[in-house]
Amino acid sequence: MAEIRTKWVDNLQFIAIDAENHSLVMDGSLEAGGQGTGFRPAQLLLVGLAGCTGMDVISILRKKRQQVTSLELVVSGEQAVEPPWAYQNISVEYIIKGKKHR
Repeated sequence: MAEIRTKWVDNLQFIAIDAENHSLVMDGSLEAGGQGTGFRPAQLLLVGLAGCTGMDVISILRKKRQQVTSLELVVSGEQAVEPPWAYQNISVEYIIKGKKHR
């Protein structure tokens, strides 16, 4: 079971720490009363999606013995204009480069 501890720092700033002591700063935008010093929590949903699907794609391509030289994921999401600002639409674009087999 994974566990993340999240500590409030100040204003809208929080620091999340995992079991291996990795940390990540979350903060609100200046317009929302934050300091703009970190990811917005809703952005982290897109970050997690990119990381999970990116790892899956690399793993599958390696198993297929594809020579990938770069993989970039562009994840964008459209949120509702009213609270709780749930994502209404999320798209993932994969930009993959590699070498041809000979």
